[in-house]
Amino acid sequence: MSENAYPTLSRPLEDARLRVVSFGAGVQSTTMLLMAAEGLIGPMPDLAIFADTGDEPRRVQDHLALVQSMGLPFPIEIVRARGQMGIRDQVLAWTRGDTKNANGRPPLFIDTPGKRVAMTKRQCTQDWKIIPIERRIRELAGIKPRAHGPKQPVVEQWIGISIDESYRMKPARTRWIYKRHPLIEADMNRRACIAFCEARGIKPPKSACRICTFHDDAQWLDLKQSPIDFEMACEVDEALRSGHSTLRGTPYLHRSCKPLREVDFTASQPDPVAWLGECEGMCGV
Repeated sequence: MSENAYPTLSRPLEDARLRVVSFGAGVQSTTMLLMAAEGLIGPMPDLAIFADTGDEPRRVQDHLALVQSMGLPFPIEIVRARGQMGIRDQVLAWTRGDTKNANGRPPLFIDTPGKRVAMTKRQCTQDWKIIPIERRIRELAGIKPRAHGPKQPVVEQWIGISIDESYRMKPARTRWIYKRHPLIEADMNRRACIAFCEARGIKPPKSACRICTFHDDAQWLDLKQSPIDFEMACEVDEALRSGHSTLRGTPYLHRSCKPLREVDFTASQPDPVAWLGECEGMCGV
């Protein structure tokens, strides 16, 4: 590993008031967490933060518990969206006509006769990942709610994006947060991250909500291996078409615009909205 392969893109922040790892419990963020704990990348973070959407698959929950039990030299805090139920329960409430819970939905595939399959606005990452984590960072950094904060970065936030996914890198939304990408610095791709974890007897899951519409068929098939998780996703998919939707067109969780229970995930499914890309950098790491 090179010491800093991309020095202009990512490096430690000098005199940081706070160093925090955004932990998604996936392959890359787990690698980053373990590397930090072993002193392979530094300076040592003050803590890691996991944003719980309330729809984490059992494998993610189990992996989070495993990592928490490892005796890391820094704590892992769990945060949730303030005053909100889990994303799954919120979507179900919306399908029952509760318009107060219309925000924060995952993007949905919309089938409208005579038109190209489209997707609704992506709101989930912002509401369920970014905002809860930034709120806690603000508290820990001693910056008052709604205050502009310092004009220069004082918080170093670690994001688990590897070199093969560098296109997912985005600047911080606030001027006082500096996003650092230690895996970019270490010149590590996803395969190297998997090997790093496997060498320590750890196999991180794919970190994504049960009802994430950015699942490919391999991920849906993997979710189906956990009957409880898949059933919970199917319940949401069916509720989307319960008759209370205010959307123009018929909503689905799967890109084929078929009920989730009817999809053959072993067959190659066309991607009708490939131009939309995939989920943002805060998810799936």
